[in-house]
Amino acid sequence: AAETVQRVLTVEEATKALEAKRVECGRNFGIVAELKRPTWHRETLGLPLEQKLVDGLSGFGGPVCLQCFERAPLQRVRELQPACSYMKLCVDRATLETVGCDPRLGVPDDPAKTRPYLEEIAQFADFVSPWKGSLVVDPARPPMHSDFVDIAHELGLLVGCYTFRSD
Repeated sequence: AAETVQRVLTVEEATKALEAKRVECGRNFGIVAELKRPTWHRETLGLPLEQKLVDGLSGFGGPVCLQCFERAPLQRVRELQPACSYMKLCVDRATLETVGCDPRLGVPDDPAKTRPYLEEIAQFADFVSPWKGSLVVDPARPPMHSDFVDIAHELGLLVGCYTFRSD
């Protein structure tokens, strides 16, 4: 049997196709795109993804939300394209340490430090997206509310979790 090779679309190709479909359907759908490891790409490969992403999205007329686990790339892209929405993906400190990242950039283990953590994010993001463990510490005893969500809302941040899987 012959192998089928499929090429991954560039951001520009994908947004062009999505824009054509958006116009054809007469519906105003959007794009949620994630910058994956942009600091590593910038520092290790000399490949700054932020400008390439902004350029690739320029032909899309619908709403765009850009998300990333890293703060600085979101800040850079926001300066280049302020019309987009921005979502800071949040992870616990233990996970960051496991993957070799600075654990201080994760959701604080001390609940008293949640407000300053979210205040910083509110300076550059519209949404915050925590891992489920930041909201439900003990699944056997789910809380009636979450301090993380309450504080985020007080600061004007929208909240949307990125996963509820346990792996």
